[in-house]
Amino acid sequence: MFSSPTPAPGSRAIASNALRSAGLIDRDAKMRDLTDKPGGRKASSKIRSHRPRILDMKDLRDPRSRASTSQAGPSGSFTIRGAAAGGGVKVRRLPGGAEVPRVKTKFKAVDAWKEVVQKKYNAEAQFLNLESLIDDELVKKHNLVPPGRGGDARDAAVIFKLASQLKPKVQTLSLAGNNLQGTHLQFLSHYLPDLINLSLQNNNIRTMKELDFLASRRGRLQHLRELILLGNPIHTQGMQQDNGEKYRRDVTSKFLTLEVLDQVAIAQIAFDRPGPSSAPAQKPTATTFPYEMGPSFVTGVDGGIVSNFLVRFFNALDSNRSGLIDAYDPNATFSFSANTTIAARARVQGFHTSMPNQTKLTWKAWLEGGSRNLSRINSDFDRALQSLHIGAQEAVTAIVALPATKHDISGPPEKFCLDSFPVVHGQGMGLLLTVHGQFTEGMHDVHWPLTPS
Repeated sequence: MFSSPTPAPGSRAIASNALRSAGLIDRDAKMRDLTDKPGGRKASSKIRSHRPRILDMKDLRDPRSRASTSQAGPSGSFTIRGAAAGGGVKVRRLPGGAEVPRVKTKFKAVDAWKEVVQKKYNAEAQFLNLESLIDDELVKKHNLVPPGRGGDARDAAVIFKLASQLKPKVQTLSLAGNNLQGTHLQFLSHYLPDLINLSLQNNNIRTMKELDFLASRRGRLQHLRELILLGNPIHTQGMQQDNGEKYRRDVTSKFLTLEVLDQVAIAQIAFDRPGPSSAPAQKPTATTFPYEMGPSFVTGVDGGIVSNFLVRFFNALDSNRSGLIDAYDPNATFSFSANTTIAARARVQGFHTSMPNQTKLTWKAWLEGGSRNLSRINSDFDRALQSLHIGAQEAVTAIVALPATKHDISGPPEKFCLDSFPVVHGQGMGLLLTVHGQFTEGMHDVHWPLTPS
């Protein structure tokens, strides 16, 4: 540390006069010592060391460094991301005289994939064939890395995005032979949500969970009609169990619009019904809910026949269920559904407290006895199939196992609602019979499709 020397007597006045004569300070201004502080106090004078900044020291060590930051000459070290290795640097001169380097860059992978996608698209058939990309000549030419052969889901997303830009829209896509897994497909439904036909043949999809990338609620192929999974481990393993029945059920449960799986048509459940009516629809008269139960509707058949059937059926159901074997066709189907929630109409009218058996209902026997309430079964298709009984013998066996019932069909008529009308059944006509009413056990809905014996 250094201390400032004590000024000689009168030196301050001489310096002040010299500065005033030169016009550097006002005539009435007093010259102050740098060590003075407000209030007249003087602090110890210290000379601060003027240390050079880091940038200044760098410039002193290498005077060329500052110049190199503002101008890059051909001989200097200059790199740009994406530039071709060893590429020459051309100089472009601006109107002001400044020179800007122009760098020749590599051919972008996106442009190369765009060329591949456009080459493999058949616009007339709306078919994009991306099978075995590793063997494609353009892929080899541009040294591209296909997804499944070293590329990841982001590489696949680039291809799917380019495919989404094709006109007209892609309807059929084949990704066969690319060693793909489920993760490679996670962006497919985002970019190509309207696919109708998709082939994933000869890939590496192993589990049903991998298909969730195509069938999740947030990203679902809602229009998919055909899917091919042949040659994948999921197909090979699935066909080794129960002849592939569970495999097909699990796949179709994820893609509800599927019509063809692995080049085999999927059996569709259909119901015979009359053709559409040309009569204009009438505006409902109900203005509140629940709407009052209307009278019975019976048309196209003698009401006495319907009444006779109901009396005989319910009497046998309550006292002699095995006798119903003659009432069911050999190809008939039977199921029942137990709904433990209180219906809106029943709650409004107070049936859940006024009916005698509503306070002591036990549902265990019904729920465990094969109830086919699909809102409870959810995706348990094994249980759904087991609760559907096909044939007269199976139907009656299931009915006999149900808890005992009591139907007071001689009760007040306003407690029942009967609908009966003709419907198309196969090559002939049948009768659809529906009964809704307040029985001893609670509220029941029973449906029968009837045909002449």
